[in-house]
Parts: sequence; structure tokens; C-alpha cells
Amino acid sequence: MKRNTENQFSKTIYSFTNIKVSLTIHYCCEAQHEIRKAVRAKKNRKIHEGRKKIARGRKTVRYVKNQAKAPFYYGADKAHRKYQKTKRKMNAIGHIIRS
Repeated sequence: MKRNTENQFSKTIYSFTNIKVSLTIHYCCEAQHEIRKAVRAKKNRKIHEGRKKIARGRKTVRYVKNQAKAPFYYGADKAHRKYQKTKRKMNAIGHIIRS
């Protein structure tokens, strides 16, 4: 009888060890999955931050270019307005002469 209980006890220990090993492997795989997920999230966050920085840089460049071109556009608009005003006056004078 003693031998049978020892055999049963060793089987119980063996099955408990198998369960322990399988749980350890399961948790190890789960931990690896969590690590991969965290690395992927960090990579995506860094890419997103980089894209935002690039967009901010482009916006700044566009703003600086517009500021640099503003006096030119203002001068060109002013000259165009003077030209149109003179043209209207000449047409008005021509209309008076013809009538």
C-alpha cells in the first residue's frame, strides 16, 4: 500500500510540475506579447510626434515665406490700384471729350 501512495504522490507532483511549466510558458508568451505591444505603441507614438514636428516646421516655413513676400504683394497691389485709378480717370476724360 505504501508503494502505491508513493506512486500516486509522484504522479501528482509530476502533473503539478507540468501545470506549473505550462502556466510559466503561457505567462512568458503573454508577457512577450505585452512587450511587443508596448514597443509598437512607442514606435507609433514617435512616428506621430515626428510627423507633427515636420508639419509644424512646414507651417513655420510657409508663414515666414508669406511674411517675406507680403511687402512685394502690398507694393504690387498698390501699383495696380494706382494704374486702375489712372485708367478710370483717362476714360472719364476721354468720355467727356467725345460728348
